[in-house]
Amino acid sequence: MADSWMFLLAYLAVIIAGPVLNQRRRRNHARRLAELQSGAAERFMEERRSLEAYPPRSKRAEWVLFGLMLALWLVLVAIKLGDPGS
Repeated sequence: MADSWMFLLAYLAVIIAGPVLNQRRRRNHARRLAELQSGAAERFMEERRSLEAYPPRSKRAEWVLFGLMLALWLVLVAIKLGDPGS
């Protein structure tokens, strides 16, 4: 039974951390692009071009990732419930 709780806590940690980290990534991307547009020096060659060309993942990508994680968790729970030794 303890394994099931650790599974659930690990899954919840992934679900919570994913959107938080993605939100931080989008905020940092927008901040750095604004700095470059206001005249800040680039840290590496073509930094501004790469920031403009490759924006962070969209909200849709977050939901796809959430769905994949949920499906994986459900498969693992089904395996755990089907194990006669548990």
